[in-house]
Amino acid sequence: MTAAAVTYAAGDGRTGMFEFFKLLNARCEDHARLISLSMDHSLTRSQRLAIKIHVLYCKACRRFKHDAHMMRETIKMGCGQCNEFPKAKETSLSPEAADAIAASLKARMSDDQ
Repeated sequence: MTAAAVTYAAGDGRTGMFEFFKLLNARCEDHARLISLSMDHSLTRSQRLAIKIHVLYCKACRRFKHDAHMMRETIKMGCGQCNEFPKAKETSLSPEAADAIAASLKARMSDDQ
């Protein structure tokens, strides 16, 4: 994620057309980060609109948004009476496994576009 996108994702108070146009030119990775942030935090109007426009033409981000919401709902259903999501255990992948996953995701992304 670019430094500018991190600044905007954090919501540093800058709003308006400048932010909106910067977000329109952001990469899919930046939009995925905003989609994830939107599930737990309020986004600015510019951020919300940029995501809506981006997912209209980007199949991969549209799928990511759908999958993220479905995963959230599935966890909520499985959690039953829980008021919180369970804490994730710290685990790490081997470098080979991380490379294999990254290659698989890149191949899937290129097939979709």
